[in-house]
Amino acid sequence: MPLTIDILIILCLAVIVLQDIKYREISWVLIPLILAGFIYKAMEYKNILMTDVLLNISFIAIQLLLLTIYISIKNKKPVNIVNTYLGIGDILFFLVICVAFSPINFIAFYILSLVFTLAAIIIYNRFSGKQTKEIPLAGSMATVLIFLLITTEILPGMDLYNDGYLLNIINI
Repeated sequence: MPLTIDILIILCLAVIVLQDIKYREISWVLIPLILAGFIYKAMEYKNILMTDVLLNISFIAIQLLLLTIYISIKNKKPVNIVNTYLGIGDILFFLVICVAFSPINFIAFYILSLVFTLAAIIIYNRFSGKQTKEIPLAGSMATVLIFLLITTEILPGMDLYNDGYLLNIINI
């Protein structure tokens, strides 16, 4: 059953990738489906702790708060970053993936996916001759997550709910 759940999550993530790249928006129906899939995975065989989810949500909240403060200072007035700098779909996607990782894995995924997004946009702008201002953030993060979910099926020791695998790689 866990493989079936992974396949369903991957299919939903693939739809997010396609929608975000093509339309710069995602269907809200996919958010609860992916959330339910990750909650099932966590409950089925990993028993992710609620404290892990709360730590991940806190990390996102701090990131959004700092981004809001930075942009407000830059513009010399209070700025609501939702629907001007970040879409609501991006923020909802951030919250959903909080259930998919242990805290250290979540931070590593978050940083890795943002670097991937930045690199992809730089390459796109360079070779397309266009300068895009809208970035398919949820779609690019979903791309990285698809890759990770497939990798966890191939590498049996890799576990997104356990920081041990990543900590062993970096020798901490």
